[in-house]
Amino acid sequence: MFRVMIVDDEYSVIEGLKYTIAWEKLEIDHVYTASSAYEALQQLNQHHVDIVITDIRMPGMNGLELIREIRERWSGTRCIILSGHGEFDYAREAIRAETTDYLLKPIHEDELAETIRKVQAKLRAEWEQISEYKASVVALREHMPLLKHNLLGDLLQGLVPERKALMLKLELLKLPFAPGDTVSLLLVRLEDEFYGYDARRLQLLEYAVCNITEEIFGKRFDTWYHSDTHAYLVFVLRLRDREPLSDAEQPEPVEEDTLRLVERLAAQVQMSVHTYLKGNLSIMVSNWGEFPGNIRGLYETAMTSFRNRIGSSSGLFYSMGDEDQETAKTTALDELYRLPTLLNLLDTGKWDEAANKVNAIYNDLRNRFPSSREHLMEAYFSMASSFSHFAHKNGQPLSDLMMDSATSDDDRLRSAVRLKEWSLAVLERLRTSVDNYVSDSRKELLSKVQSYVVDRLQEDVSLQAIADHVHFHPVYLSKIFKQETGENLREYIHQIRMEKAVYLLKHSELKIYEIAQQVGLDQAYFNKVFKKQFERTPQEYRER
Repeated sequence: MFRVMIVDDEYSVIEGLKYTIAWEKLEIDHVYTASSAYEALQQLNQHHVDIVITDIRMPGMNGLELIREIRERWSGTRCIILSGHGEFDYAREAIRAETTDYLLKPIHEDELAETIRKVQAKLRAEWEQISEYKASVVALREHMPLLKHNLLGDLLQGLVPERKALMLKLELLKLPFAPGDTVSLLLVRLEDEFYGYDARRLQLLEYAVCNITEEIFGKRFDTWYHSDTHAYLVFVLRLRDREPLSDAEQPEPVEEDTLRLVERLAAQVQMSVHTYLKGNLSIMVSNWGEFPGNIRGLYETAMTSFRNRIGSSSGLFYSMGDEDQETAKTTALDELYRLPTLLNLLDTGKWDEAANKVNAIYNDLRNRFPSSREHLMEAYFSMASSFSHFAHKNGQPLSDLMMDSATSDDDRLRSAVRLKEWSLAVLERLRTSVDNYVSDSRKELLSKVQSYVVDRLQEDVSLQAIADHVHFHPVYLSKIFKQETGENLREYIHQIRMEKAVYLLKHSELKIYEIAQQVGLDQAYFNKVFKKQFERTPQEYRER
């Protein structure tokens, strides 16, 4: 869909174009208006506009000056000139300013519609050109570090794409890893010396640490890093000269020399950071596993060993062994903390996904900890905390939404099935409460809008004026009004004007121009739109 702006200092021209052209048939969903070039520039700063239809002669900044400003600041916006006869010199200047077209007043609807279609065709061609391969490559290159960072973050959380999709992403991001590779993780923690800096300086220091690590390990290993939610730098290491494995092959054991090499290079990283950045690092080297299936397990066991073996000590190095693999095995409810969490889904209003999350937590309990009351309690208190937090943020009383006086904590903790039933019931109550609140608030908003239009029909009832009155953004207001009523706000305003005009024609002695004033229109335009709707002039309608 396209967006259009009409700029003219004659109110009748603006209203005539806005309400007589079948904009929807032209695939235009927003029509903005401005009575001067200065007002047009203000609106262009607030809204994206595809086509500007502007008069030439206007007080202050004229139409050609406006076009030059638009081309300098919004190169993707196209302009159409409207003006009277006898202004050929202006027309030539408009062509030099690369105006799309030049139309003479009075404007014929078919001629304007055809001109707009030509402009739309040119815009579509430009949009397609922008989205071609070259532009995509540039965008990909610019976002490559973030895309690499996010993909590894997903793998560390256990969110592994299908094999074909993963291989495509690895190739696209130029990452020298493949399914079946033997890999290890290097967890790096910046110690207290670094945390006296502000956020920007700390980010630069992390970048420097990553560069040092990649430079030292890069001579023998392929590396790929991610900064996790615990502020650890996590590097995936793959020894070079190892051929990717087929689906049927098993990864070979890592040789002792490789383990010593990783330890030696890690110590070199610590020394370089201490020498050049004047700070200490603690480093944990995980066991080796298969990419990508073992990545999450390697990460979780390495994090557990980091806590147990290094803890709060500073500047230490530790390489995991088989005994660490056994003692670091997680007994936590994975699904309870896997992103997105239940609270994340509640906050974003993804109710169906939240219900799926509850079911996934139940399945994790049933399959891995069928007899563990401890894990049942962990799940209950975590989910209850999420429900409580969400309810409090929305100003909702827990007694109505979450707590059932007939249900005790002991009953909820009787079994995983009972906990699931309770959680889904609370979830449904929260959903119903939020839906009711949204519905009530929108009804209140519509009531304010409708009252404003009816009470101030003779005044400014433009979308912007109404939006200012109810303190909402015009685009949001327009969409909500259409969603709730099934009609555009401008159509509603027009209908209210016509209904009031009909009533006054039938039940008052007011003259036609006075009725026009009562509905907020000048007489000429009022006659035009009235006849278009009722197929007779106001006077003819009164006399019938």
